[in-house]
Amino acid sequence: MEQREGEEPLDTQFGILGPLEVVRAAGRIPIPAAKQRIALATLLLHANQPVSSEQLIEYIWPHDTPNDARAALHIHIARLRRVLDGGRAGEQLIHTREHGYLIQVGAAELDVTQFHELVRRAERAARTADATAEAARLHDALAVWRGPALADVPSESLQHDHAGRLEEERLRALERWLELGLLNGRHEQIVAELTAATAAHPLRERLWAQLMLALYRCGRQAEALQAYHSVANLLREDLGIDPGDELRQLRQSILVADPMLMPPATAVIPVIKQAEPAGVCPRQLPSDIAAFTGRSNQLGALDRLLEPAGDGPVKIAAITGTAGVGKTTLAVHWGHHVHQQFPDGQLYVNLRGFGPDNPMEPAAALEMLLQGLDIPSQRIPAGLDARSALLRSELAGRRVLMLLDNARDAAQVRPLLPGSDCVVLITSRDQLRGLSVHGDTSHVTLGVFSPEESAALLASILGPDRAQAEPEATAELGQLCAHLPLALRIAVANLTLDHYQSVSGYVAELREGTLSRPPPPSAGPPRRRPGRSSTGWPRTPDPPIRARSLPLP
Repeated sequence: MEQREGEEPLDTQFGILGPLEVVRAAGRIPIPAAKQRIALATLLLHANQPVSSEQLIEYIWPHDTPNDARAALHIHIARLRRVLDGGRAGEQLIHTREHGYLIQVGAAELDVTQFHELVRRAERAARTADATAEAARLHDALAVWRGPALADVPSESLQHDHAGRLEEERLRALERWLELGLLNGRHEQIVAELTAATAAHPLRERLWAQLMLALYRCGRQAEALQAYHSVANLLREDLGIDPGDELRQLRQSILVADPMLMPPATAVIPVIKQAEPAGVCPRQLPSDIAAFTGRSNQLGALDRLLEPAGDGPVKIAAITGTAGVGKTTLAVHWGHHVHQQFPDGQLYVNLRGFGPDNPMEPAAALEMLLQGLDIPSQRIPAGLDARSALLRSELAGRRVLMLLDNARDAAQVRPLLPGSDCVVLITSRDQLRGLSVHGDTSHVTLGVFSPEESAALLASILGPDRAQAEPEATAELGQLCAHLPLALRIAVANLTLDHYQSVSGYVAELREGTLSRPPPPSAGPPRRRPGRSSTGWPRTPDPPIRARSLPLP
């Protein structure tokens, strides 16, 4: 909307297509009080029109209306005004009318108004047969949505009266946009959108018909017929009805390979305008570790995941072993070593399966993976199955390495697995036997280092001169650390911080139990003081602690 002469610049944006949102140049303005969110949402749904006090009271207090409801409403509106004051210089956004209140906002300040205007422009373009403009306007209209309308407004009556209507308008726009994509021969690009849409709205037969047609045109006839059986079973179980004429006729046409199902050889509709891709190739692996040592057999097993590269079932390597044995180190090192084999990127997520925090839910992990592929938030569905289907669609035909680190069990990772082409590394303390039925799965079990590998790791970090000067002490240090890579690196970090400490002296303190913890990384070499060990920490009467019992993070 153009700015009128003499009007102050617009600087407040309101959103109800998703969580209630108020944004100013300085940032978001929180509306924490639930009753104030209900009042503001009601006014915005009737923007620039008076809303009676009775209607506001009904939405705010649908059951237990206070004795002096009008006075309570006045208090909430006054507080809401204080939050919103400053949206326009010298003006209040909420005005008092004879029997209620009115909020004054411009068309460019409210997302639902923007959505309706873009849909109207699309309808005008359709009347002039300008399919390119129609598709572009519908794409822009759908992009306005950030989630379900009024998502965080706690009013059942407001949800019932308005949220359902707005969602129906969004679905009609989505169906028309998808129809234009099919007419233009973009069936491969919109399969992911249709998969997510049918999962989110399983009773919407029109979306299922579009999905069946898109799959058939992609050469996926069996999946198209499976989609029909899925919706047919769903309708019978939930509603006791059979699919409608459109779905039944489409199924029959697919069975006989009706040539009319295919798009025309020459597209009659110009290419639909799409949002520009970010062009970012995900490279999410953590940094490779210094002085990687040993594991030649395990690296060879991982290398076999690359043979042959190309289309086929997803290849999975489950890297398992006890805490501190170096599972993540191996996976990250191999991933960096072969990164050129994955031109479409590398995805990483820590599933927090073992540790102080709760394990990550699969739905949250899917959201992180989809965001790593630059999927906008408004395109990520809410349901677990829909998110899983969208991830498989996005990764189909792409060569991506996925590292699922610290998995709790097989159930946590099953929804995260791609359908084909990719390689997945999973690290876990669990043996993950349940994954053997998925894709091409191999199991790589890590044990502790051999004495030779422990000595090689210590020499690579301490330096060969320092390690070879005390070979017996170096060998005993490996034994005291139980040849666990993490314990070895903790010990060698302590020695690196104190260049004046000998390996034999450090080993003696470990053997005697006079080391209670390593010094902080930023502390530097501590000063020696009477009554303190050579590490600078006070000697304590605690029971002896050997390196093999050092706590592992």
